[in-house]
Amino acid sequence: MIINKNILIIGADSFVARHFIQKTRCPNRIKLISRKQIPGEQIIYCEDFANIEEKHFDWADVVMNFAAVVHSPKAEAESYYRVNHQLMQENASKARKNGVRLFIQMSSLSVYGPQPYIKASTPEKPLTHYGKSKLLADQTLQDMETKLFRILILRPPMIYGALDAPGNMNKLIRLVRKGWPLPFARTKNQKQFLNINNLIAILDELIEQEKTGIVIPADKDRISIGELTHTIAQKLDKSTRLFHIPTQNHILKILFPALYHKMFASSIIDPDFCYSLSQGTGIAKGIEEMTGST
Repeated sequence: MIINKNILIIGADSFVARHFIQKTRCPNRIKLISRKQIPGEQIIYCEDFANIEEKHFDWADVVMNFAAVVHSPKAEAESYYRVNHQLMQENASKARKNGVRLFIQMSSLSVYGPQPYIKASTPEKPLTHYGKSKLLADQTLQDMETKLFRILILRPPMIYGALDAPGNMNKLIRLVRKGWPLPFARTKNQKQFLNINNLIAILDELIEQEKTGIVIPADKDRISIGELTHTIAQKLDKSTRLFHIPTQNHILKILFPALYHKMFASSIIDPDFCYSLSQGTGIAKGIEEMTGST
């Protein structure tokens, strides 16, 4: 079923936005705003997203904000708050002023900090500038909501799938491809991820329903880092070289807490607080897509 809504996408060159454009059920009613020159129709080039013309918001029923500074060692602290919070606030104000009915904000699980189990009552305690700036944006949007200007905030876990997926999943694939030994022999953590295809299908559902509030989209699959490494190795036709050093987790947790959380800690979303597809792309298929082994 085609979605009959005019959708304005800010940050059309981002990974999620690119795939949404390719796979959504409303491909003919989208305008794209990008800071990069990208091919296609309905592309509006805007070097600074603070200068988006009001007429584009006036046209839109739905605005999707993908513009963000993500985890980057080169990014200055100020840039996180300027782009992730202040710029978002400016464009949300334009959207509300010009009659946009639904504003969709791509947030992050980082707003909760390193929590092993996330449910509706879990406190928001971000530790990074990225997480703190995203939480500020979420709170600002919630304060801006009215009966005519509704807000949908998505807080996904790590997104994977497709050859061009950014982030730590691709880093792990490269390590397994090169045959590096990895310290995951006895890991029993459980993590949830989100396949890009599942995210696009969920976004279509949420837009069609005009869903509001905070939504955590995630795959149903739960997998340990060791199991994930074995799955990657299988898809690459490689053997796994896993080892374990006594006290390694304890040492990492003290000296490198961010690294420990990414690799060894659990990150599970309560089923009552998680939006999953009844039938979506599973982890094995997603790894196939990322490794090109389909």
